[in-house]
Amino acid sequence: MKLIYAKLWLKKYIKYNHDKLDENKLNRAIINLSHRVYKSHGMKGHNVRQSIRSQLVEYSKAELAKYDVTFKRPLKVRYIQRHARVPTRRISHAVGYTILWIIKMIGLLIIVLIIYYILLHL
Repeated sequence: MKLIYAKLWLKKYIKYNHDKLDENKLNRAIINLSHRVYKSHGMKGHNVRQSIRSQLVEYSKAELAKYDVTFKRPLKVRYIQRHARVPTRRISHAVGYTILWIIKMIGLLIIVLIIYYILLHL
């Protein structure tokens, strides 16, 4: 599902239910829509899904303002920006390749010294 279709669905939902709208049902609808949009995008990460959800919440707030509907508790997204994780797999691969390269250079140096020793003493 694309984000634009999710917004259209929210618009229709609010239009037909604005007089008897339940905050919990609206929040649940936003969560379900954000999951559907997230799955269709093929992106990964908690922050991506939360950003989609925050866009849907902002859109629903704008739509609710058209019908003068307010809730006791405002719609909000409980989302804290997380710090970027260190890509440990990439680091371990880089360290492994570096060590392998050093071992190859040492082996090449030993082979060159053996050839030099043989040529020198013939």
